[in-house]
This record gives sequence, structure tokens and C-alpha cells, in this order.
Amino acid sequence: MSDQKQLLFLGGTCGNNDWRTNFTKELISGGVPADDIFNPVVSDWNAEAQANEEKAKKEATYLMFYIADPKLEDSNLSAYSMVEATMGLYDKPETVVVFDYAGIEGHSRKSMQQTEKVLKARFPTARIFSAAAQAYEWLIGKMAVEDVPNVPPKCKNCGEKFIEHYLSGKSHKCAGFEAG
Repeated sequence: MSDQKQLLFLGGTCGNNDWRTNFTKELISGGVPADDIFNPVVSDWNAEAQANEEKAKKEATYLMFYIADPKLEDSNLSAYSMVEATMGLYDKPETVVVFDYAGIEGHSRKSMQQTEKVLKARFPTARIFSAAAQAYEWLIGKMAVEDVPNVPPKCKNCGEKFIEHYLSGKSHKCAGFEAG
């Protein structure tokens, strides 16, 4: 358990794969404060969003790259996410990589499996997992705090519980939150 401010960058597959929603819920349920999790996915990807992403990557205590099927018509492989994960492993020792093979077949699956195998050989002490549950466990062990209330706070402005407010993409740093 941690008592210091940390930041987890949730990198990896985008497209139509919404893995970040369940991943974030699991982390928060395990005691990781929601404001310690940076989700770079925004509805309008522009220069400001890209700058925010790069800043978060630089400042993050932990980089996490989830490699999975982006669920796009013309692609079932997140090639750039694999490049980012490799750079993260070189740049930050606390990088976590998850390979999720659901929906990936044929040559793309073989490419991902070979990438995982080579990364594990190159970085034998790195946290490279083939199941999200392994990543949850490791990250919760590093990031959970003891004073996270069992009931998420509610927003005074909209009445939503923090987790729903956070996952809806609305600002989770608004002045409307109070313990609830």
C-alpha cells in the first residue's frame, strides 16, 4: 500500500476497444485512487490532448500498456502500442505490459506472441503479463492506499458517484465532489 501521490498512465490499444473502463473499475475497487489514473483517450484528439498525454507519460510513476485487438474493421493489431510498450520498458523500469489475445487470430496473433516472447527475454524482470488480472494485482499492490472510502464520493454538481462520473469522461477534478 502506498501513501505517496503516484500516477499510472493507461497506454496501449485504443480504437473501439474500451478495456480502460473495466481496468479502471478494477483498480479503483482495489483501492487505487481514481485521480492517480491517467486515461489519455479523449473524444477530440488534438494537440492539447497529445501534449497532456506526453506530459503524463513523462510524470507517471507507472506506465501501463495494454496490447489488444483495437476492434477496427481494417486492423486487429495495435502495432504502435507495441512500439510504445517497448520504449516504456527501456525508459521506465516500472512499466507494465499486458498482452490480450482475445479476437486476434492468424499472423497477427503470431506477431503478438513473438513480441511478448522477445520482450520477456529482453526484459526478464519486467512485468509483462498475458492476463489483465495479473496486472491488476501488481498495480493494486503498488498503488492502493488505505484511506480510500468504500463508497465513492458523489458530485455535488451532478449527483453521480465518482466512479461513474470519472468513467463518463467528465472532469473528475471539478469542485463538485464531496464524500458521500
